[in-house]
Amino acid sequence: MANKANSGPLACIQCGCDFEWAQKRGPTKRYCPECVKANNRRRVGECSARKRAADGRVRRNQQGPQDHHRLLIYAIRRFVLAPKLPCADCGKPMMLAEPRADRCEACANSRNAEALRICRSARKRYLRRFKFDPLAVLRRDNWRCYLCGIETPQELRGTTEPNAPEIDHVIPISRGGEHSEGNARCSCRKCNNQKKSKTPQEYREWLAKRAA
Repeated sequence: MANKANSGPLACIQCGCDFEWAQKRGPTKRYCPECVKANNRRRVGECSARKRAADGRVRRNQQGPQDHHRLLIYAIRRFVLAPKLPCADCGKPMMLAEPRADRCEACANSRNAEALRICRSARKRYLRRFKFDPLAVLRRDNWRCYLCGIETPQELRGTTEPNAPEIDHVIPISRGGEHSEGNARCSCRKCNNQKKSKTPQEYREWLAKRAA
C-alpha cells in the first residue's frame, strides 16, 4: 500500500547534516545527495580495483616464473645446443637447425627473388600454348620416364607414388619453353619434382654432382 508523502528536514546517517527530502512512495531516505554520490564513486572504484586485481592475477598465472623458465630452456636448446647445419649454397653454419631448412636466410631470400624474377619475365613474354591430350604424350613415350628410364604404370597416374606418370616440359615454361606436345615428355613424379626449372642437361649434371 502506498505511503503518504514524507517531507521535511532529515538527518543523514553518514555525515549527520540535515537535508530536505520529499517522497511519495518507498522507505524514508537515509543519506544526503552528497553522501550518495560519494558512495557511488567509492563502489565504482572498488569494482574497478577488483577487476584490475583479477586481470593481474590472470596475467601473472599465464606468464609466471615457470613459463619464463620453460622459455629459457627452449631458447637454449633451439639456439645454443642445436647442431648448426651448413648452408647448401654458401656452406656457412645456419642459426636454426630446422629439419627442412637446407639454406640460410640470405641464400633462401636470393633464390626466392631470382625465382620470382624468372616467373615475372616469363609472364611478360609471349609464350605459345597449344592444346594437346596428356594421355597421347604418355602413350607416345610408352609410359616410361625419359629422364631415368623407369616404367610409369598407367594405374598410378594421379597418385603420389615416386613412379607415377606425369607430364614434364623439356624446356621449362619459366625459361621460354612452349606448352605443346613437342615440348612435353613422360616423366616420373620423382624426376619431375627434382628437375623443376632445369633443362635435362642441367638436371643430369645436378644428379652427378649430388651423387659425388
